[in-house]
Amino acid sequence: MVKLLRILSTMFLLGFAFMVKIMDAPNSAWVESVDSAPGIVESWTKNTASLLDYVDEDVKKTLLEEDIVAFELGLCWEDGYHRHRTEDAELIDQITDKVRSLEIRLDSVSDQAACDAGTELIFVTKDGRMQVIQLNEWRFEIRKDNSYMFYELANDDGLWELCQEVYVHGTEVDY
Repeated sequence: MVKLLRILSTMFLLGFAFMVKIMDAPNSAWVESVDSAPGIVESWTKNTASLLDYVDEDVKKTLLEEDIVAFELGLCWEDGYHRHRTEDAELIDQITDKVRSLEIRLDSVSDQAACDAGTELIFVTKDGRMQVIQLNEWRFEIRKDNSYMFYELANDDGLWELCQEVYVHGTEVDY
């Protein structure tokens, strides 16, 4: 009986810890009450990082400092590769702002790629340079030393609707 109670209490605590992790912790009254406990709350709530900290320095510089005159959306699907372009300044600004605010989920890393599910976010500068953010099945792709790591995006609400605008209303590009 004691052993059963220990197992049940352990299961309850693990379940409670899981619920706290998946809740919107900063808005939780319980988390706010233990906010002074160093390291505990941070480990539950800080499982994301800015995408800009993980992109290539040239991409980061373009997103933060350059005059972006066009945006292209590249899609690799089962039926081939498609690229659509917009030069609509307002739409480009909205996409750029959204990408600047993107985060990656540090606890969602995988080395497994999806076939035929690639997306490229391509930013074209005034001087014609193209800076690309590579995604695989909507996950951020990092290539390092001939290996790949894929991170789920966080805070990407609205980005895909903006990309759909480019796909539907943009000009198809011959590449």
